[in-house]
Amino acid sequence: MRYQRILDNILSQKTKVKILRYLISQTREQSGREIARGAAVNHWQCNKILKELHQEGILTMRKFSNTYLYSLKKDTYIVKEIIVPLFSREKSLIENLALELKKLKSKGIASIILFGSLVKGKEKPHSDIDVLVITDDKENEKIIKQKIENKNEYFMRYYGNVISPYIVSKSEFKKRYAGGDKLLANVVKTGRYISGETIGEIITS
Repeated sequence: MRYQRILDNILSQKTKVKILRYLISQTREQSGREIARGAAVNHWQCNKILKELHQEGILTMRKFSNTYLYSLKKDTYIVKEIIVPLFSREKSLIENLALELKKLKSKGIASIILFGSLVKGKEKPHSDIDVLVITDDKENEKIIKQKIENKNEYFMRYYGNVISPYIVSKSEFKKRYAGGDKLLANVVKTGRYISGETIGEIITS
């Protein structure tokens, strides 16, 4: 194992990152073809990278019949103390964001739903954080929107994205959803519940 700048070689390519992300979730040896399929990468490039990672000391490699089987050495220092925690924190990014969004719940807000490109896994580095905010009534919509937008300096500094609140009252939501509103139908279908009443509770209330 290298002791100086080892991550330069281990994480030097997007394909390496995808392979490692896949292997962390696996518990058995697999062939290069199986790993390539699971990580959604090119088979030939995958085999080349697996050999490189084996040379770096983080993979086992065993010949079986006419192929090689690989697995991540999860008990080595670099894997246990650096690589696994790194991908674990990556996986928890959206969970941490959801916890932050829960803090937006305040008087007058019935429900908060995360939707859009972020939930679908299609976000770009500077995509907005699309949030549906359902209010108890229309009276305090402007005040609630301002309170949420006041948090954007923090979200931009900490996450690199701003919240884009889509605010609608309960009564308006129910009316538009019942009328086949495409945006709201999409939120109901793909959105992620954050706080307050569920969409089902609001629709049937």
